[in-house]
Amino acid sequence: MNNNPFSFLIGGIFSLMIAMGIGRFAYTPILPLMQEALTFTDSVAGYLASSNYAGYFVGAILTGVLPLKKHKTFYLRVSLVASIITTCMMGLTQAYILMLIIRFISGVASAFIFVLASSIVLDKLASAGKTNWSGYFYSGVGFGIFF
Repeated sequence: MNNNPFSFLIGGIFSLMIAMGIGRFAYTPILPLMQEALTFTDSVAGYLASSNYAGYFVGAILTGVLPLKKHKTFYLRVSLVASIITTCMMGLTQAYILMLIIRFISGVASAFIFVLASSIVLDKLASAGKTNWSGYFYSGVGFGIFF
């Protein structure tokens, strides 16, 4: 296993790009296009956004109460896969209820990724004396939105 703090940093950046930049924030610019194509109201769009926020809230709480410490990397990987799958699934359905469920699950996965990746990467940077690199880690959100 590679214990190089730079490798952890790069992995963390990509994790945040996937979960936060794409899985969470990509919907902001495409939501009006979804509304037009699927002919749903502003209220429906708001419920979709709220479903994701609720999932994010639940996921953040769960990462604090579940015993994830010994298997953080495993749960991070599972959450990354869930984020990718739920992002892809949004393009495959027109069923509003299914979209609500998918966005909720996506929110849970995003929270898990944000909390677990932060924990793993910041711990590794701290143990290597590279805490000044933490800003680079959080740039993953912006890179994901830009991408």
